[in-house]
Amino acid sequence: MDRVVVIDDDESVRSVIQTTLQREGCDVVAAGDGEGGLAAVRSSGADLIILDLGLPDLDGYAVLQALREKGREVEAPVILLSAHDDLSAKIKGLELGAVEYLVKPVHPRELAARVQALLRVKKAQEALLRQYLQATELSLVDELTRAYNRRFMDRALKERVAVAHRHGYTFSCVMFDLDRFKQINDTCGHAFGDFVLREVAAQALRMIRKEDAVIRYGGDEFLVLLAHAGRYGARTFAERLRQGIREHPFEDGAHRVEVTINVGVATFLEEEGVVSAEDLLRVADERLYEAKQAGRSGDKGSA
Repeated sequence: MDRVVVIDDDESVRSVIQTTLQREGCDVVAAGDGEGGLAAVRSSGADLIILDLGLPDLDGYAVLQALREKGREVEAPVILLSAHDDLSAKIKGLELGAVEYLVKPVHPRELAARVQALLRVKKAQEALLRQYLQATELSLVDELTRAYNRRFMDRALKERVAVAHRHGYTFSCVMFDLDRFKQINDTCGHAFGDFVLREVAAQALRMIRKEDAVIRYGGDEFLVLLAHAGRYGARTFAERLRQGIREHPFEDGAHRVEVTINVGVATFLEEEGVVSAEDLLRVADERLYEAKQAGRSGDKGSA
């Protein structure tokens, strides 16, 4: 149900608007002054606001400015009501963010039609925004595993390195790959290999905190970016991840395999020579290689 906040000091006007819009299926919240109207919007939210210019405390312009205040913006469209057909007042209101300027008295049918039209436009804009955000998110997510992709990694590392340099905090990269993944593909088929990759990513995603990120680096190689994690915390996580994947049953009804991983860990600003995103990835990759050389058993990791 669409919520409309009506801010008008005339009780009879508020009553007519409330009755009219309730018949249109709207949830209407009414206030008789600017402060009360702002409080109603901020506490209950609004899909649309009807605002009288002539209020007893704040005038409509001040309310508009408060609604569009930086950092506390209210995105709901605003219809201004005024007793005067004043061009300069209309221009000022539109410049402050209103989308309509109506002169009282407004016929209830006209008001209802304008409200419904604005609500339709708002819903269409919100649908477009959702589609855009979804497309943006999909462009940063690996289609197969639902982990993040390299594009996200480049952006995230750049941001985290900048913040870490500015504030002096550490974060870690856990790089891992699957033992003998080619053998799984060759023996069980690529469809099962894809299943294994999805399950591995899901295991890692279940283990991280909301501020961390799992990234498919390429093929069967993954990264986990651990926020505010030093070497000890990263090594502890790596061991939990290694154990969790080794103990997880990878089976789809037709095939069953045991999966183990090799892990390399690097920590930003806590290790000598790790002062850039490139350093972090290089050191993690070198340690992953050392883990493979140590036996490829899944019981080996390098930190």
